[in-house]
Amino acid sequence: MKKIFLFLMMGSLFMYGCSLLNAPKEDEKPVVATPKEVIGKLKSRTIYPTLESQTAIDEWGYEYDSTGRLKQQTRYDVNTFPKRTLSYIAYKYDSAGLVQSTQLFSRNVNAPSGFIVTEESSFRYSKDSLKLLTERIVTNRQNNTAGTFRFTYNGKRLVRMTNPALNPPGYVTYEYNSAGNKSRENRYSSLNLIYEYTTFTYSSSDTLLARSTQFEPDNTARTITTYQYNQDKKRTLEDVRQQKLATNQSNFVIRYSYYE
Repeated sequence: MKKIFLFLMMGSLFMYGCSLLNAPKEDEKPVVATPKEVIGKLKSRTIYPTLESQTAIDEWGYEYDSTGRLKQQTRYDVNTFPKRTLSYIAYKYDSAGLVQSTQLFSRNVNAPSGFIVTEESSFRYSKDSLKLLTERIVTNRQNNTAGTFRFTYNGKRLVRMTNPALNPPGYVTYEYNSAGNKSRENRYSSLNLIYEYTTFTYSSSDTLLARSTQFEPDNTARTITTYQYNQDKKRTLEDVRQQKLATNQSNFVIRYSYYE
């Protein structure tokens, strides 16, 4: 009986050893291909303190469903390994493929799943064929407050947004150049006075190169942001500089990567 048992055990070990020999190596395992609907879409947005820095201070990842629609944005804790999720935004769509609602989940150690919904947004669109976004209702679940962003258009162009999140409360108007590119944003206070505005600079091929934000009434430059792109004209870098800093160094830099 012992001989039979030893024979079976040795046979099992032999078969197991063979399976290990024949198993694909780590670099030989099949790679799951990126769905064609997702190729080229934003994969990550990583923030660094300077242009030269290799140490991230913030990072967002982007996931999509099988049709290529944004499914989730995830913010990571870059100081942990592996990276821990700090919060994420989940998207829901209606039958027409328009964003119906979003939920912001924030980390909470007292919640069963480790996350709780801290903010919700619902979206409303125009009744015509354009289906333009007209309202975004944002509800803060932590303090039970709500605010409504309202959007006004001239044709298809957004010309005004009422923004309850502005400090002070007010609204934003938008201007466009002859090519149809946004050329200026004006931020108004509740007293209908412009307290800050942003101008946009484009290349001859209508690619956004820079944006400059100034304070009113002295027109003092606050920040200047410049952009870089890859050969597919996708944004790869955003360099934000505080002009009031004596050294004019980068205030922070955002690097973008895409699904291949």
